[in-house]
Amino acid sequence: MPKQVVTRELIEETAFKITRRMGIDAVTEENIIERLACTTRMIHKYYPDIKDLHENVKERTVAFIKDYYKKYIHVPDPDAARRAHWLLTLKESRLEKLFFQIRSERLTKLLEKNG
Repeated sequence: MPKQVVTRELIEETAFKITRRMGIDAVTEENIIERLACTTRMIHKYYPDIKDLHENVKERTVAFIKDYYKKYIHVPDPDAARRAHWLLTLKESRLEKLFFQIRSERLTKLLEKNG
């Protein structure tokens, strides 16, 4: 069987899947290496610092959440947003938690900047 080619996209997709299942704290080199059967060197080729991969996962999470809400909030129903949020909490609790952490971090930076 030929070896799998480890690309930036594959690493990012794997990190996002880990985040969805276990949270962003589980996105470690060890977990990625285990899932992709690759080496640290392959990861470092694209992400010398795991924090950069975490930032990518955060950006991807924001995009995912925005797309998620767009799918559910398309009708003139005052409860649509509430139902969408409830479903998100049930289906994607780890992404929802990360999303609110991201929003909090961004708000803190904005307040510090405008201090």
